[in-house]
Amino acid sequence: MSDKRYTISLRTTHPTKSAKWMEEAIGQVARRSRSVGEIRIAPGGRALDVNRESCCDFNVLPVQRGAFTFGVASAAVMLSHHERAFARIREEGGVAELFVRVFIDDASNTAFALEPALMSRLVTLGLRLSLDVSLEERQ
Repeated sequence: MSDKRYTISLRTTHPTKSAKWMEEAIGQVARRSRSVGEIRIAPGGRALDVNRESCCDFNVLPVQRGAFTFGVASAAVMLSHHERAFARIREEGGVAELFVRVFIDDASNTAFALEPALMSRLVTLGLRLSLDVSLEERQ
């Protein structure tokens, strides 16, 4: 059996509102943020283009072991008090999503299933679910 690890974050994006506006809507400071109209800077310090939207990345669950579906269920409970904030972000033209990054240690088939009640809860919260599965090379 493959050893699976995952992390979960909340990502919000908006085409016109600032990152600060989204942080205030959620009620916490983002781990990473950028605002629409700001100049993007490369890690080396070189100026790139201008941000086309604002984006905030909030911590939800640090690295966990096991099936990510259990973490999604926990995150839905943890974030339920933000339902109005998510609605406000959507009403203003933005998006709120759970971003799940799953790390697997081999190339075997990996499958997941979300229960209808959990999918319904994410819909009620107005959260999109994004999943990134990455193969980790063991040394």
